Amino acid sequence: MALTAEQRKWNEELFRFFLEKKGMTYAEFRREVKQDYVVCSLDLLTKEERRKFKVSLKTKAIPMQTKEEKERLDELFKLILSRYSSASRRDFWFWEKHNFVAGNKDIFDTLTDKECKKLHLERRVHIMRYDKKELSESEYTKEDRDEICRQTKALLELLLKKTGTKREDIIEQAYLDFIYRNENLLKKSEMKKFDKLLRYDYWQNVE
Repeated sequence: MALTAEQRKWNEELFRFFLEKKGMTYAEFRREVKQDYVVCSLDLLTKEERRKFKVSLKTKAIPMQTKEEKERLDELFKLILSRYSSASRRDFWFWEKHNFVAGNKDIFDTLTDKECKKLHLERRVHIMRYDKKELSESEYTKEDRDEICRQTKALLELLLKKTGTKREDIIEQAYLDFIYRNENLLKKSEMKKFDKLLRYDYWQNVE
């Protein structure tokens, strides 16, 4: 779905805010994007073009110290973008800004309510879900993991109380879910042992 002019404006404000948080200028951002884009696309140039711009497939970075070097990078960028990218220049930079924000999403957690309102962001809170394996392999400290377990148990007790549910009800439902997810592992002879749990469906095999 195409964005409205107002939504694009909001995205631009969010991007500029993230730039400021990262201590970058817009010019630095553009140079970094051009650098990465060109270096990753050198194989799209012909040998003659690589020779002309004094680059090779082994080039890891394009010098950008002098005015001439920056102009050379701009020429390479425009050449590759115009020839090999189906996106317009406007769309290219829109998605690069979007990727920049997505790549620095940890900044979202530092925003105040006032900043969220200013940037037209709606903050939605949800409970994190961990399984034992995920938690054991995480980078959390032992104290963090212990606290997560403590809060999980406390939250369970609170919700049991709020809903009037018994622990036994949850455990029984977990048993049933496990059975239904794995019933395909049973042989027909094994299934017959559980006749009170069986239901038969019938259909005609018409070819």
